[in-house]
Amino acid sequence: MDANYGIGKNTYWLMSYGAKSAVSFDMDDRTLKTAEDNLKKYKEASKLSIYGIPYKNEFDVSFSIGAVHHLKFLEKAIDKLAQANKARR
Repeated sequence: MDANYGIGKNTYWLMSYGAKSAVSFDMDDRTLKTAEDNLKKYKEASKLSIYGIPYKNEFDVSFSIGAVHHLKFLEKAIDKLAQANKARR
């Protein structure tokens, strides 16, 4: 899962190197159009807040590159990313 993916470049590379699927999203309308263009071969651009991630125990990897540290509620964002990952033993 790529949270706050901006123009979609990290999701693009994951998909182009063989990831079976990806969930990625951003809240910025300015970047969603570019992300849609960059990812049209693989998936649709999605609008979602990192604070509203509904997933639990679903992903092998969840990340947000260059965005989380700018958020007002950093701990909540990190908790949402962590809960989306599959439990590790």
